[in-house]
Amino acid sequence: MNSNPEAKDLPCFFAFFAKEHKDSDLLKHIEICRVGKWRIVSAIAATKRITEMAKYFSELTQYLDSMERYSLCEGHYNRIVAKKSFIDQLKEKVDPILLSLEEPEKKRLKFSNDDVEPQVP
Repeated sequence: MNSNPEAKDLPCFFAFFAKEHKDSDLLKHIEICRVGKWRIVSAIAATKRITEMAKYFSELTQYLDSMERYSLCEGHYNRIVAKKSFIDQLKEKVDPILLSLEEPEKKRLKFSNDDVEPQVP
């Protein structure tokens, strides 16, 4: 006997998140969380998109290890996983300078014949 709950019996992963971000486009889909097809959040495609979203919303990282407790309603799945339009909007709005802070530039040490100490350019 399978003890795992069905996707439709689990809360939508983004319902709580959208309530915390009231000015977000994700709120549009809360009212339709009760209708349509439900999907398990821990599926590969959903996990990939949510992990990508966590780059923009750090509070999502605390849920990455417990995604089996959530599902995705059809509206949130289509918007974030299938079409990824929400993530594309985030990429357009985020300052490229902030993104560059995520991956620090690796600098090489330079030595000259006159220098005892290495110098970072």
